[in-house]
Amino acid sequence: MLSQSEIHALMRTIEQAYQCRICIVDGNKNPLFSSNFPDFDTVHLAPVCNWIRRHVDDRLCREYDYLAVSKHADSVKDAFYKICPAGCMEIVATVNVPGMRRFQLFAGVFQARKDLPENAMICPNRVSTPYKAQDFRPLSDAEFASLPVLMNMLTREMTELFKSQLETKKEADPREIIEDCINTRFRQDISLSDLAAKLGWSDSHTTVRIRKMYGKTFTQLLTERRLENAKWLLRNKALFTISKIAMVSGFRSTPYFHRVFLRAEGVTPSEFRRKAGKTRGA
Repeated sequence: MLSQSEIHALMRTIEQAYQCRICIVDGNKNPLFSSNFPDFDTVHLAPVCNWIRRHVDDRLCREYDYLAVSKHADSVKDAFYKICPAGCMEIVATVNVPGMRRFQLFAGVFQARKDLPENAMICPNRVSTPYKAQDFRPLSDAEFASLPVLMNMLTREMTELFKSQLETKKEADPREIIEDCINTRFRQDISLSDLAAKLGWSDSHTTVRIRKMYGKTFTQLLTERRLENAKWLLRNKALFTISKIAMVSGFRSTPYFHRVFLRAEGVTPSEFRRKAGKTRGA
């Protein structure tokens, strides 16, 4: 099994030899990946990718990679070439470790070829860009044949590294992860999927486990934490406006904050503030 530094060197060697970049889709949702390889990209940075983000819609490629390509990877064991919506070619390999969220490695972009193997994937919907075929680096026949071998070796070694680290790592208490995530990120637009990524669970499994542990939903826990923060501010920060308190407590709008607060406390935020002031002065 290769060490972390040896795998890192292999990744950089592939990039240099094939004049490409390795991108890890969903890598930022895997703590083991980010701790081992923090300097690798988690989004596509090729010029054509940046052009699509600016001039078309970033969701076009992102949804293709996350949904269609990920689904194709389920039926393909080895690394495979794919033609993206912009018409250029990349190679995709999957790291799938039990107990860890799966993610894909992408290497590219290259000039598309017609002699693709049977396991290749071609996007049926294309977008017009100012880039031509000659703008992308062509792979020689030898490179075209050897790159899948190297990518398979890379994902195999990553899998073994992460397996060994998971076996020796002390299992974290899910409650600590859940509560830490809510306490540190309640002011942000955090979602159930964000929490599930930290836990390494699916969204549905996370929903079931939270309900079992707390008797509440994720949304209820998050709203309670936001209300707790808002009530503290209403009691102690007299100079903060209601709108400011709503914003810094994570509520998406002041009217929404009013509705949630009234439903939970039976009074409006302003009434709560007045009553808290009278209590302090008594």
